[in-house]
This record gives sequence, structure tokens and C-alpha cells, in this order.
Amino acid sequence: MSRKQDMKQSREYLTLSMDDARRVLLRDFLLGASGVWILNQFIFFDVPFDISVVHVLITGLVAGGCGWFQYLSEHQAFPSRFYDVRDYLRNNPLQTVLFTAIGIATVCLPLVLNSALVGFYYAGFIGMYLGFLGYRFVFGVVRPVPEGALNRS
Repeated sequence: MSRKQDMKQSREYLTLSMDDARRVLLRDFLLGASGVWILNQFIFFDVPFDISVVHVLITGLVAGGCGWFQYLSEHQAFPSRFYDVRDYLRNNPLQTVLFTAIGIATVCLPLVLNSALVGFYYAGFIGMYLGFLGYRFVFGVVRPVPEGALNRS
């Protein structure tokens, strides 16, 4: 075998095949890890966040809720109108941006009115990303990726 063929064969061996399951796993892990990393950077900017039992409970509840929501979504457990709205928003980016802007404004309005809630929001966002990572670890590494997620990729 020539050196050129040997290099080609080793390159093909080292090439990672990105099937749908790996693509979903990589995308979701990167999303969750980047969210945790970004929120971790707030520690360096002296965000008023003291770890307390309440914050740990909020993080745990939100992580569990996020994982449960993902489970129900990927196993088609919601009413069909939920999936119709999701598909509509995927096909209409302008409405998606408008829907997202209204959602962000609604969620952030209490922060503008009462800055003491920052710690609770911080714990909630950390819980959301940890729930996202935990769910994808269970249904992606430990167990196979659900069919609903594979169809979405």
C-alpha cells in the first residue's frame, strides 16, 4: 500500500461521522454548556448572588422542570396544537422574533421593578441550563436519543 493510500485510509478512519443522534447530542451539550459558562461569568462581575437553600431549591426545581418539559416534548406528550405552534414559529422567523421579544420582556419586567430578584433569576437560569444538560445526558448518552429529537435535527 502506498503512503498516499495509507494516509487516505487513516483520514477516513479518523473522520467523525455526524449522524443525527450525534448532531443532536453535540448541539444540545454545546447549548447547555455555553449557558452555564456564560452565567458563571457573572460571578466575576459581582452579581448579588449568595448561595442559599432557596437558591439551591430553585435551581433543582427549574432543572427538573426543564428536563420534564423536554421529555414530554420529545415523546410527543403535549396536545397537537403545541406542536402546530412550534412548527409555525419555525417556518415564520419574524413571528418567532416577535414572540421571543414579548417573552423576554415579560420575564424580565419583574427584574426592572425589583432588583432583589436577580439572585432568584440567576438560580433559575442555572437550573434551566443544568436541566437541559442533564436531560440530554440521560437521553443521549445513557439512553438513545428519542425519535422526536432525531426528527427535529
